Amino acid sequence: MTPALRTTRACTLGAVILAAAGVYLGTTPAPWLCVPSLYSALVLGWCASRELAIHRQILVRHEQARRAALGLEPLDGVPCCRLAEHSNGQAHGPDCHINSTRSNAT
Repeated sequence: MTPALRTTRACTLGAVILAAAGVYLGTTPAPWLCVPSLYSALVLGWCASRELAIHRQILVRHEQARRAALGLEPLDGVPCCRLAEHSNGQAHGPDCHINSTRSNAT
């Protein structure tokens, strides 16, 4: 388990708790009190998705390093983020792990 995965789980738990609190506060005599809680739940949900992407990047980097140390073929076409998954294999940044498609795209 990477630190990013632990952070993802903590943010997800916080988002669920805050969303439940927001729903409860929406049923009180002052329903406007639910707005800060629901907004915080959305922010924590976004943070959880970002940390999950970082977790995936760490796993890909570790696997690439392991394969390089063993002298195996590098993984080709492993997406480093959601943008790479939906960009039809086009490299989108200098840190992108789609090495084979980057060299073939030119």
